[in-house]
Amino acid sequence: MSLNWSVKDCKDADRLCNKGGSDKPVDILQWKKTEALIWATLGLGLSEITEENYKEFWLRVNMTETYEGPWMGAMLEDNKRMDIYFSLQDIKDRIGMYTNAETLTWNQWMKKKKKTWLDYETAGSGNALKNRATDYTDTWLEKAETYEG
Repeated sequence: MSLNWSVKDCKDADRLCNKGGSDKPVDILQWKKTEALIWATLGLGLSEITEENYKEFWLRVNMTETYEGPWMGAMLEDNKRMDIYFSLQDIKDRIGMYTNAETLTWNQWMKKKKKTWLDYETAGSGNALKNRATDYTDTWLEKAETYEG
């Protein structure tokens, strides 16, 4: 099955999308962030970004990037990688984006991710694992609830 997506309902869709053939210049960084978030919907268990769920969407992104590593990076002049993490504003800018990925409740998603993260820890391959997945859940929920952007 193909992954179908749209950003046409986003407030500033032209800035977030690779508009082939458009007269407007493409903001490559914003397009790459959009593209990464489109594909991320497959693993995040959220198929769209809405006014109601954008904080939870960011929370899932933030937790995943912390445990598994950032999805984006840039090569610097000294051939070192600079990691690029998604901010809450990046997610908020994409309110209106949707895909045909499956949607999982918070509990369904956490059950799936905890297993993945615990498997990483057991195998010793986790990027930023210092504690088990459950140890950070309350901290992230608090962070998402109090973040004002």
